[in-house]
Amino acid sequence: MEQRKGIYYSFLQNCMEKKDLVVGRRLHGLLIEEGLFTDPALCSHLIRVYGACGRVSEARRVFLQASVSNVFTWSAIISAHAKLGHGDSALTLFREMYKDSGVVADKHVFLAALKACSDSVCLDYVKVIHFLALHSEIEIDLSVFNSLIDTYSKCRSLLDARSIFDRLYYRNIITWGAIMTGYAQFGEENLALFHHSQMQIEGIETNRVTFISVLKACSNLELLRQVKFIHVFILGKNYQTDRVICNTLIDSYAKCGDLEKAYDVFTKTSNRDVVSWNALIMAHISNGSAEKAFRAFDQMQREGIQPDKYTLVSMLKACSSICALEEGKLMFGQFVECGYKLDCFISNSLIDLFGKCGDLQEAHRIFDKLPDRSVITWSAIIAGHSLHGQEDKAFDAFLQMQKERKRPDNYVYGSILRACSNLKALNKGKLIHEHIIENELELDVVIGSALVDMYVKCDSLEDARMLFDSLAHRDVITWSTIISGYALLGAAKEALILFQQMLQQQVKPNSVTFMSSLQACSSLGAVHEGCLIYGLFIESSFQLDKLAGNALVDMYSKCGCVEDAASVFSKMPDRDIVTCNALIAGYALRSDYGSAFNYFEHMQQEGIHPDDITFLSLLSTCNHLGLVDEGQQLFLSMQRVYNVTPTVEHFNCIVDLMGRTGHLKEAGDLLKLVPFEARSPGIMSLLSNFSCHGDLNVN
Repeated sequence: MEQRKGIYYSFLQNCMEKKDLVVGRRLHGLLIEEGLFTDPALCSHLIRVYGACGRVSEARRVFLQASVSNVFTWSAIISAHAKLGHGDSALTLFREMYKDSGVVADKHVFLAALKACSDSVCLDYVKVIHFLALHSEIEIDLSVFNSLIDTYSKCRSLLDARSIFDRLYYRNIITWGAIMTGYAQFGEENLALFHHSQMQIEGIETNRVTFISVLKACSNLELLRQVKFIHVFILGKNYQTDRVICNTLIDSYAKCGDLEKAYDVFTKTSNRDVVSWNALIMAHISNGSAEKAFRAFDQMQREGIQPDKYTLVSMLKACSSICALEEGKLMFGQFVECGYKLDCFISNSLIDLFGKCGDLQEAHRIFDKLPDRSVITWSAIIAGHSLHGQEDKAFDAFLQMQKERKRPDNYVYGSILRACSNLKALNKGKLIHEHIIENELELDVVIGSALVDMYVKCDSLEDARMLFDSLAHRDVITWSTIISGYALLGAAKEALILFQQMLQQQVKPNSVTFMSSLQACSSLGAVHEGCLIYGLFIESSFQLDKLAGNALVDMYSKCGCVEDAASVFSKMPDRDIVTCNALIAGYALRSDYGSAFNYFEHMQQEGIHPDDITFLSLLSTCNHLGLVDEGQQLFLSMQRVYNVTPTVEHFNCIVDLMGRTGHLKEAGDLLKLVPFEARSPGIMSLLSNFSCHGDLNVN
């Protein structure tokens, strides 16, 4: 009998390893025929076979039909439910075992129950299992404590995980991997790196799990140098053929901004799978290269790799980033044809796509059909309304979200604060700020920057500065926002002081910071400071694009260094009306009509159409130099040739020119064309000129 049992054990073990359902069912029948179905150990093995084959209902039937249930059968059925993602059912079985059966759990039962908690993210159950394990009649080994650390981490209770970790006298590589993974996944990257250092000090050799954890920590902190250092270790350990590690490396290099290195790892990965391609596609998207993401997607299909739903979500994000609505619809249609279903994950991506592309009706159609809307769903619909001028609807959605007891996250607050900024709704913005404080949310750099931006846009610079000074963490976006606010609202000197403080705190400026600081220099006429900032701009390897060039030309022009402005102008690969107007205004300030008019003609040769600001600069120069013929010709050509309607400022400028040069009748005729309520400056100028010329007979 025992020999036959041993043979069945071997066959069942083989079925479990091969996930052979057909043979497993035959063995099930033979066990019944031979009267061995009463053996709890064989029944537990049969339950595990059905569990391995994904047949939880058949596993449950064996468990219920078994004549004797012991710790082995309970462990098998709980484990089967947990491994197949039925965490709630597994925990219910665990509770029944303790409550009704009188069976004492062993370590395998505890491990299965903890697996169920990881999937269900049920912290209360973890604490109960922890208590029961500590007070169990059996000795609990390290595997249970490792599982507790892992499960507490997955439930985001890192303090409990750390408490167990610190109390362990002996730790193995699995212990270190569990605590490091928890820290890396949930925002405590520095602690993950600290534990990696401690692990090395204790002589524990790094394995693939710890390599992956430390890579994720480094990439989240954008520590490119450390990623390269770990890459060298990976090569030394011959892990370069490990697909999971290679995929993590691709993702890490991409997050650190080194796309070239990410692509190099990708090309050297011999056994690329869909995860590898997804990592490359997301690398392109994260670095603003949606077109390259599309090319990678096409190449992936040509190589015979079947996209999965994560590929779809990534490609929908690529479409969102460039507002490619039609391409997004086609992409989704392609995946529907492949048999993918519209789950919550994909629905959120579609809402984000339609929202960013302005098709809010379609976004709401999907949104309204969702039975359970997550915070991500609400964030996407609120952001869509905020981006497209529907601030009131954004507020309505925000209020409805709270009624449904969904706690807003930082992205939701960022979107609703953007709506406040667009409306200049300071009181609403302050209410949102109070709401954040009441919910005890930490003012991280994302939400802190959004609040500073809201106060700046609502012209409440004092509130913006108070909040800025109170923030524990400030990144380049936070600094740029406050500097831009001071520059825009006329406090240029304070903007430059803040820029200097930012550099002292070793925060690297971005293009927005440079633009705002140069604008402050323009307002102050501080050409020396402007030159220093331009030097920093070049040292930082920023490209002289249109925005940077426009700011430099404007700064040099307003500071009277028009030759420097012209030099920057000539180096710019792409110029627009703002660039030309800034340079023409610079020559106008110097009363150099010839150079100003030359650039006026040059801009037209480049296909740039002049606007009202262009003509105002030229007319001002004519007025200052007394160039009557040139001024008249420019004024008359505005409407006739360039289809630019003259404003009150243009009329007043030409009237003043003609009045000062003695062309009083022509000036009076032009003045009659100006709306009555806007005539005062022109009339005063004309009266002054009539007085100078001894003729006060004004009709």
